[in-house]
Amino acid sequence: MLHSFNARLGLNILHSIMQYSKFSYHVNCPTIRQICRLFLCHVVLLGHLFLGPCMAQGVDCHDPRWSPDGSRIVFCSNADGDFEIFTVSRNGNNLKQWTQNQYYDSNPSYSPDGKTILFQSERGGISEFYSIELTDGYIHKIASIDGVKGASEYSPDGEFIVFECQKNDINDIYIMDRYGGNIRNLTNSTFNDFRPTWSIDGKSIFYYSNKEGNYALYSMDLNRTESRRILFLSGHQVDPSPMKNEINLLFVLDTMSRQDLCMLDLNTGQHEVVIRDVNDIMLPSSSPADKEIVFVTSQSGNAHISILNTNSKEIRRLNIFNHR
Repeated sequence: MLHSFNARLGLNILHSIMQYSKFSYHVNCPTIRQICRLFLCHVVLLGHLFLGPCMAQGVDCHDPRWSPDGSRIVFCSNADGDFEIFTVSRNGNNLKQWTQNQYYDSNPSYSPDGKTILFQSERGGISEFYSIELTDGYIHKIASIDGVKGASEYSPDGEFIVFECQKNDINDIYIMDRYGGNIRNLTNSTFNDFRPTWSIDGKSIFYYSNKEGNYALYSMDLNRTESRRILFLSGHQVDPSPMKNEINLLFVLDTMSRQDLCMLDLNTGQHEVVIRDVNDIMLPSSSPADKEIVFVTSQSGNAHISILNTNSKEIRRLNIFNHR
């Protein structure tokens, strides 16, 4: 009975970790952020105390992105103890590990031609951009930029990279060429801007920001470097991801008590809920034909990759490391 109680309590503690991690990531005040970090340290210790005897350490999988042909998914995972870059087929088979080191490798995405993978690592003591040549596995350093965090991806033509970077506790959206040069701060604001992603035509960038209070979705026209809010809802609208039809934009509506995967019509400004109340859903990405959506959700305190069939609405979890 005590064993069961410890397990339930431990899982509740791990769920708290997920929620407070989200909160601390979005807080502007450095003092409050530090308090959150200290709180999380104690919560993590409690989670290990109660869950340690009850279950083995789980595997987390994050940042899934489709290959251009829709056959494979790139992601990062701590399956080997620290986060590395992996690819897997859409059915969860043919797992391949591309990096193996003691550093934190994250935020991978394919180049438009599918020949390389862009990712971030802290190998030099600060955040750095690297690319993996998929023909031979060669890893090339692109740029070292202090403060890089979160999403990054190639433009549709492969000539530029958009990314987020934190300076003086403020998150902004930046752009650079594919060689790591000509770095520009696009948002350059006193607010926090997150999760940039290119429009399908490469003419604008979607992201979310707290410049008007709650986190909301914005679009920036790169020709004029002007932003506009594209959705007005209560709750936080986060993790934008354009669908390949160029009409719809996926996003997560987070009301703190629940998370829904939603789809915005960019022409009408209307949105619809694709799936409701999915536990800690984040980072959706649509396949090249818009037939499937890959995303991350949590279960038993660990982050997993799942795929939604957009026609049947069936969700299947990829048991990736069970096939290893």
